[in-house]
Amino acid sequence: SKVFILSNPKISGLHLKTLLSKIKAKEIFIATVKDGEEYKNLSTIEEILNQMFNSKLDRKSVLISFGGGVISDMGGFAASIYQRGIDFINIPTTLLACVDAAVGGKTGVNNNFGKNLIGTFYQPKAVYCESSFLKTLSSRELAAGMAEFIKMAAMFDD
Repeated sequence: SKVFILSNPKISGLHLKTLLSKIKAKEIFIATVKDGEEYKNLSTIEEILNQMFNSKLDRKSVLISFGGGVISDMGGFAASIYQRGIDFINIPTTLLACVDAAVGGKTGVNNNFGKNLIGTFYQPKAVYCESSFLKTLSSRELAAGMAEFIKMAAMFDD
């Protein structure tokens, strides 16, 4: 089946070669979109969907979200609405995404009325948190992830 990787230019530059060396598929398509909350909208989703249609993905294809929370949200949302839903895998590249966006099953985009107001609940088939991808994070990004990790641990502490 076909694999469609959604990422952003920064992550593609840092880690795409490593990811590609691990994927065994006949056809791999790569789409990069600008990263950031300001790009997490229906216009970007339409760009992603158009690239998916141009790649002639079918219902057996798999979308891989390869990046932080924004990429995870957009990739999951695109997978959930493409041909009424195709499988997707999250490969988060931030600690925050590893403990939050990549595993929650919430996908969505922003609009003029607020954050994440357009979306779906759509579980990934798998989530792979590769620690080597976290080595390129800033101390601020690591701290944000640790704060979320501690919050989650406190919520589930008996």
